[in-house]
Amino acid sequence: ASAISRVWPFFIDGSRETTYLPIEGLRGILALSVLFHHGNIHYTFHKTGTWRYPDSFFYGQLGTISVTLFFFISGFLFWSKLINKQGKINVLEFFKGRIRRIVPAAYVSIGIITLIALYQTDFQLKVSLFDFFKSIAQRLVFGLSFSQTSINGFRYSDLINAGVFWTL
Repeated sequence: ASAISRVWPFFIDGSRETTYLPIEGLRGILALSVLFHHGNIHYTFHKTGTWRYPDSFFYGQLGTISVTLFFFISGFLFWSKLINKQGKINVLEFFKGRIRRIVPAAYVSIGIITLIALYQTDFQLKVSLFDFFKSIAQRLVFGLSFSQTSINGFRYSDLINAGVFWTL
């Protein structure tokens, strides 16, 4: 993250006033917990061929509880920001900030998913060039096309990031 922020400076928002640094740190720990939860699901998938909730109570709750707490804390931080600004928030600036934070991460994720799908298909085009680019374009618009398809015929491409973009 440090290296990326040096190259791509808009990741650093110097005007942001964080008054709850320990809570922000807890959000990071919760995000890592979800990573381990998803890692367990991926491990099970590669061992059994079945995509399912973890058999382990610990890993199952590690994801469920962490996501719940993460959203509670995010709501608290957002509501605090609204209170501090007396309810006057610049909606356009809010969405610009969200786009600056989410879109680059999503596009890196899509790039990695595409590379993995290409690797899994021996870097040979298994579908028409149009279908290949269409499957990538569907991801670039964050699922707004309402149909996720395989990339280059690799049918598990949606499972590489647990089938969700909202976790970004």
